[in-house]
Amino acid sequence: MAANSNTKSIPSLDLESGNISENWSKWRELIELVFAGPDADKWTDQQKAAHFLICVGQKGRDVCRAWQASGDITAEDKRKTEVLFAKFEAYCNPRKNSTVQRKVFYEKNLKLNPNKMQIGVDEVTYFGHILTKEGLKPDPKKITAVINMKAPTSRKELETSFGIFNYLSKFSQGLAQQTAPLRALLQKDAMWSWDANMEKTFDKVKKVITKHPGPILKYFDVNCDTTLQVDASQFGLGAVLVQQGHPVAYASRALTTTQANYAQIEKEMLAIVNGCEKFHQYIYGRPVVVETDHKPLEYILQKPLSSVPPRLQRMVMKLQPYDLTVKYKPRKEIPMADTLSRVFPDGHEARDEPDLEEQVHMVLVNTPISDVRLEMIRQDTKQDKVLEKLIRVMCNGWLEKRKKLCPELQGFWPVRNELSIHTDIIFMGDRILIPKAQQAEVLDQIHQGHLGITLCKRRAREVIYWPNLDLDIESLVKKCETCQTFQKNNAKEPLTPWNSPSRAWQRLATDIFHFEDNHYLIVVDYYSKYFELVQLKGF
Repeated sequence: MAANSNTKSIPSLDLESGNISENWSKWRELIELVFAGPDADKWTDQQKAAHFLICVGQKGRDVCRAWQASGDITAEDKRKTEVLFAKFEAYCNPRKNSTVQRKVFYEKNLKLNPNKMQIGVDEVTYFGHILTKEGLKPDPKKITAVINMKAPTSRKELETSFGIFNYLSKFSQGLAQQTAPLRALLQKDAMWSWDANMEKTFDKVKKVITKHPGPILKYFDVNCDTTLQVDASQFGLGAVLVQQGHPVAYASRALTTTQANYAQIEKEMLAIVNGCEKFHQYIYGRPVVVETDHKPLEYILQKPLSSVPPRLQRMVMKLQPYDLTVKYKPRKEIPMADTLSRVFPDGHEARDEPDLEEQVHMVLVNTPISDVRLEMIRQDTKQDKVLEKLIRVMCNGWLEKRKKLCPELQGFWPVRNELSIHTDIIFMGDRILIPKAQQAEVLDQIHQGHLGITLCKRRAREVIYWPNLDLDIESLVKKCETCQTFQKNNAKEPLTPWNSPSRAWQRLATDIFHFEDNHYLIVVDYYSKYFELVQLKGF
């Protein structure tokens, strides 16, 4: 009787208004007071569950019966107070005050359409995506559309197909390596030719997309640490934005024909730039850890900009707005970025980097080698059997170990990451790789004037390269009779130190220098380091 008197004053739980979450919170406080009342400690758990169902009201009991009918709870569960509490709390808490929620939207100047609103649902479809409490996943209707997609009959229809491929690529680590033939049809000057091989490739892409849509993408959390995993393959770039070990977004794109000829270190740096540009809105203004499988970049990006190799400086400057910490990770530890760099559906969006292309062009323009000589180097490079093998390795990818290379190519192993191709000429950094047929004549030109070993090496290192270049220069100079005859007469003059001046303008230094088509006279005071600069006329 004491228990009945306690429960008579408890109102039923309101499960019909838009304020169910708040109603539950207040109602639970009342029911807990009942269970803490006189003689309640003598009740069994089954008695408490019975009183709970009495107090919850008719609507609550109907909901409970629906759970039992659907198998969410059993008849035994209905006799356990803790199960009923947990089940009703899970049911009520998501159903918050819609009036308060509308007020928040009003304050943010957002309008809601009552006919399209969905309240208290576990997932909602929005612009071809399904938003769930776990994360973002593709709309099954899109998957069905791919299954029913017919083979394209024109370039325009293929571009439309790639549009939906691109949409679904964000949910997958990649599509198929065989997408290359499809991308070839989207090239600017490509002729349309759809044959059985194209049909087979198209069907394979559809099968991969519909069978492996990929993991659910997690929502980006501004309070979590962010990691950007990047990688570059022979023909593509890949990037994955990761938080707490879960993917937030995928990105991949193909390399242009020119970019495919970049040195591997340039491709890897381009992968970082591409990842930062793709996910700019996520990473700008916050610290980000970049994981790459190319160890040299970890050290290069710690150097001052002036110490970075010239062909990488432009790309490093593009990374200046970001707070990046680059860390090396073996390829097996960043498999998602590695896969994306090798399979890329959006190859028709590949674009050149004009800054780097201009810089490479300037290297050719400013090199102290005549156009005739450059053309001879270009032709001899094509005919050189060793360089033919080298180009093949550069295009197909280097082996993991030096010993696995043929003996002729092992000399290029230390500089493999700096080798690139431009207009059929191989570069090592900014230096031109001279084919075997041209090496003897180039050595003779370097040795003109009998400058000696040190100066000849310095002169060669500014422009040209081949393995064992230094040894060849040493051998040439040592065999030169003129150099050996006058070698002892070329002793270095000892440095004569000046006494430090005791006052300003006691000793001055002057020199003439040239800058941007103008000549200048500079006068510097030894004592104060003060200088005067005057432009000279009449030069």
